[in-house]
Amino acid sequence: MLAIAAAALLYRLPEAGAEPERLPQAAFVRGSDLWLSIGGVEIQATAGDRAAAPTWSADGQFVAYAAGEQGDRICVYSVAGKQSFPVYDGGVNFKWAPAGNRLAFLSGGLLNVADITAAGAAPFRNVVGGVGNYSWQAGGSGFLVSTNAQLLPDGWTSVRLLEVPADANMDPSRAKPLFTLPKPSDNFFAVGTSPFRWSADRSRIAFIAHPTASLSADSNTLCVLSADGRDFRTPARMLNDYHWFQWAPRAGTLAFLEGEGRFVLEDRKRLGLTRFAAARRPDRTPPGTTERDFAWIDDRTIVVSRSAFAGKDVAPAERPLPALYRVPLPDGEQRQFTVPPPGSGDFAPTALGGGRTLAWVRTDRTRADAWIADADGAKARVFISGIGVGESYYERWNWDDALAWYDPPPLAPRQAR
Repeated sequence: MLAIAAAALLYRLPEAGAEPERLPQAAFVRGSDLWLSIGGVEIQATAGDRAAAPTWSADGQFVAYAAGEQGDRICVYSVAGKQSFPVYDGGVNFKWAPAGNRLAFLSGGLLNVADITAAGAAPFRNVVGGVGNYSWQAGGSGFLVSTNAQLLPDGWTSVRLLEVPADANMDPSRAKPLFTLPKPSDNFFAVGTSPFRWSADRSRIAFIAHPTASLSADSNTLCVLSADGRDFRTPARMLNDYHWFQWAPRAGTLAFLEGEGRFVLEDRKRLGLTRFAAARRPDRTPPGTTERDFAWIDDRTIVVSRSAFAGKDVAPAERPLPALYRVPLPDGEQRQFTVPPPGSGDFAPTALGGGRTLAWVRTDRTRADAWIADADGAKARVFISGIGVGESYYERWNWDDALAWYDPPPLAPRQAR
């Protein structure tokens, strides 16, 4: 049964001549249950199922989430049907296709796809085996997958990248090799990769190559590969955080938070930028500060979550928490535009509505709220009160476990009557 926790209209009444405000849509975890915020109305979607990692389908009609104590039951909530249904018990790393309601997931290195309708999940199809990580290709025609390296008596094998059509049906002849990462050496060691991000023109692919777990906690290699597999570069060393490298919305600029060491406040993290047709730009992080998260607003503006840099002797409760700053590119005066109360910090900035709205998470380490504002920080207010916080890893939180924004397409113009 749905529980309405708060009520609001989908569009707030505008002033005369003004555009109606389009409220964002969100899925979030509160008290281990899945909730939705649609048009400002909060809806409890599950009860007692220990939900996590909500993810919206491309059309906003479904939310996939992990369920159960182990988080390996994949379920989907239907917004129209107002009910949840199971997809697979024992799966991980689920991702929606960029078009069409198809959900991919991994099970023991086997990549699978299930068609989703309001009536439930159709029987899933096996696509290809031996997968370490993957991402959907544009349009949902297929996948870019990576293998995991294997330790053999004569050393580690190399990680391979392959393109696989969605209807490969376990036929290995349909997997097309794209690139093989360098063999492990003193300068480069990778046993797997992150998911992949494409530049706006699809000409380059960015990803993280990570070594074994103990080494990966402190240092990984940011990689950029041309879409034809001919040009491979390693612009930075960084932590294994998929949110910490992002392409500009339309330009070919890659932004990333670089710096080795798992301690975000003790091992300084810097905002780096590179455009592959030009020289790398100097980092934009002022001395004495460290970056925590970031997001592109447009091709010339980045918002960072930034705090003071702390030493190793600072007690956990006294470690500085961040505020949000606007960083104009390529140069320009940086400006702090949020002022969290003492003991709280602002994380996970997210651009919505083509950069017109900014969303983020404010937390005091024990509770968290989701905030929204105009892109310049004006009209800042709490949008969702009381979302899950989860555990931090040396002052890094994975907010994807607790919150997912859905950014609806622009409204169609009204027809004159």
